[in-house]
This record gives sequence, C-alpha cells and structure tokens, in this order.
Amino acid sequence: MASPSVDSASPRPFGFEAGDAIRLTASVLHTWVGGTEHWDFELPCNRQPGRMRTGWSGKWRPWHSLTQAQSDHLADLCRETAANPELGDQRPVLFVDGSAMRLRLTVPGALDIEEMIPMNGWLDTADSAQLPSLLRLVAAVRTGEWPDRAPIEGRRPILMGSVASPAKPGGEIGFYEMTPPAWPGRSDTGSVILPLRDGRLRLHPDSLDVDGLPLRAKEEVHLTLLSSGEAEAVAAHLTVSAWEAAFNSLDWRLAPCGSAVLLQEKKATGLEYSIVAPVECPAVNAFRRQLSEASGVLLPDTVPHVTLWVRPGGRGIGISSQAQYQDCRVREWAPADAGRFLEGSAFTTEELT
Repeated sequence: MASPSVDSASPRPFGFEAGDAIRLTASVLHTWVGGTEHWDFELPCNRQPGRMRTGWSGKWRPWHSLTQAQSDHLADLCRETAANPELGDQRPVLFVDGSAMRLRLTVPGALDIEEMIPMNGWLDTADSAQLPSLLRLVAAVRTGEWPDRAPIEGRRPILMGSVASPAKPGGEIGFYEMTPPAWPGRSDTGSVILPLRDGRLRLHPDSLDVDGLPLRAKEEVHLTLLSSGEAEAVAAHLTVSAWEAAFNSLDWRLAPCGSAVLLQEKKATGLEYSIVAPVECPAVNAFRRQLSEASGVLLPDTVPHVTLWVRPGGRGIGISSQAQYQDCRVREWAPADAGRFLEGSAFTTEELT
C-alpha cells in the first residue's frame, strides 16, 4: 500500500517546529477502484489548532486549519495511543480484499508507532469507550468530517439488472455488483482469470468438514475464462490484443445461482476436491466462442463457477468444459441448503422485492 510522503518543504503557518507537534499520517487502499486515500495531520503540542490535508493516490489537496475541538480530540487520542498502543485480542481480522489503514504516529517524547489496521465491522462500534485508543484513533481518521476531503476517484460500478431466481419460480435475484472489469491479461500461470476482489466479504468460518473431507476457505476468488493450456494453444494462432478486444466487447455482469457443488477429481498426486458456486455469466462462453472462431482452437462451452472451498493445500480443479464439470460433480446443495458454503461471500442469492 502506498504511504503519504512527508513534504518537508511545506510551510508551517501555525508557529511550531516539527519537533513541537504530533504528526499523524494514514492511508487506506480502496480495492474496488484501485486507489489510495491519504490523510496528513499536524497537531501543535501547545494546544493551538492544528492543520490537515487529504489526498488521493499521491495527489494532495491544500492544507486546512482544524477547529480547536477537532485538534484537541485528535491530539488526545494520539497521546492515549502513544501511551498504550497494544490491541491484544481486540485486533481486527484482516479482510481478504486487503482493506486496511496504514497509520504512522509520531508523538514527541514517545516511541513512533506504525500499524496496519483492517477496516471491517468494528468501525460500527468505534465510539465505544471499550475499544483500545488505537482503534478509536483509526475510526476518527476514517470517519471524520474533514474539510476539503479529497474525492475518491475511480470507475463507477456496472448498473445491475436481474435474472430469474433458481430458488423460487417467478422470483428474481440481483446481479453481483462489481466494478467494470479491465482486461486482466494472462495470469502468472498463463491462464486468463477475472479476479473478483470483493467476492469474499469475509471468511466465516475459515474451515469446514464435509462428508469427511476437510476444507479451507479460498481467500482469493476469480472466474476462470481460459485455462493455461487453452491460453497457450490460442496464443499460437491469435495475438493477445485480439483477446482484449473480445473481452472488452462483452458485458461481464454475473449473477449467483445460489447453489453449491462438490467437485472431485482423481489425479496422479491423489484426490483433488473443492466446493464451487455456479454463476450466471453469459460472457464467459461468449468470450471462449469468439477466441475459438478466431484462432481455430476448440474451446467448448464450460460451466461458469467460482471456487470458494478447497482441500487444505489445494488450489481447486480446473474445469474446461461442461462434460468435465459433470464428470467431476459429486454432490449439489440447492439454495435452501447451500448457505454454510456461501456465507461470507457475494454468491448467496438475495430475493428482490
């Protein structure tokens, strides 16, 4: 995560030197738009009103004066935090989307503090006196009504539509809302995958046992468009720029089906298994057909799905066709029974009213 740089040449209009002030900087990476929000505070030790500025991805707004009440509140929290920075068992769990605040605090006469604090549900109770001062300080920075806060810049989410609900005839479910995806290119393994950075809302629970098979939650989730082998075959006949053009011509909205499926495959190294969430995403097979026609490489229709659970140490099963999906399919849980596998993810079905 990028951190704000200290502008040592910036004017100090409040009549104090660097050593006579509390210095607080913070950054939060907003994963859904791929940019970093910054805050920078200078709080005089003589209890005069301080100043602050905000920024977005390194572009800073001008400095602004804080009110006396804002300065006093923030300075008191900074001093409390410097005196007792420990969180103990109240440290929040890191979200899989990486949403966290990096905070640096310098209080004259105390040790410097540098922390990374996950941004999740604890913010709802951030006013509670029961929380450690460090968490209250993070909340004050994140939720404060600061003057001239830098706007968050980024692509707007796709306007979602709806599809027929597989769980209830005549009902509808909403599309999964995600940022309009940019062409992802080929992954480190040579495949083409569409990362779903907000597909995991939280990990709860982080392990399961199903039919005697131990499972662990897969933190990174994605939609596979081409396996590494398929991508290699297509690359021999078609430039990657043509792949990008095909990708950009399609609507990448997807909707959860609400079910969960256990897949198993016997490999030379042993039994591979995973639990996946099938999704409605017509663009997956449309993309494969376009590349197949342009390259002459056979790319059969597949079953779009997102892998949520894998065996400990496993990565899941690569599915390249509907026939392979059916061969590996062992058991399916209907939406009414799939909740424990989909909990904490964006792939539960939500009835529209």
